[in-house]
Amino acid sequence: MQPIVGYNYGAGKIHRLRRAYWLAVGVSTCIVSIGQLAGLTIPEQIGRAFTTDAGFDIRNSAMPTHITARIHCRRFSGCFYTLFQSIGKASASIFLSLARQVLFLIPLLLILPPEFGLDGVWVAFPTSDLIATAVTCLMVTYQFAQFHKREKELSVA
Repeated sequence: MQPIVGYNYGAGKIHRLRRAYWLAVGVSTCIVSIGQLAGLTIPEQIGRAFTTDAGFDIRNSAMPTHITARIHCRRFSGCFYTLFQSIGKASASIFLSLARQVLFLIPLLLILPPEFGLDGVWVAFPTSDLIATAVTCLMVTYQFAQFHKREKELSVA
């Protein structure tokens, strides 16, 4: 996605940038959805790929219940980070990648566990992902509004 989006941004072909971006979002959504479906339907087989511990029961672990939000948030985040990198806004990309782990996760890990114990730890991860995704969506929406302005300027010139 990155070279295609970067080239089209530089060439002023914003409509092609948009198409490439949404195609990448669609493809990544399909890939992650297939992986998630596999994780929900055959968790034991997938779990065995990562551990030989016969006593480990993936159905009783926190993975199936808390992983869904994280997978969906990260699916879009990767495309968002790449979008900003592609158009020369590395600082926005770095901010977004750090926001999830530093700005949101650390405070949630300090606030939730004393109140909710181990459940607070497990809830902090998807919550930080959801908050970071909301911030990312706002930034991408703003960026697409800027693309629209640039498109108008290029069509007038």
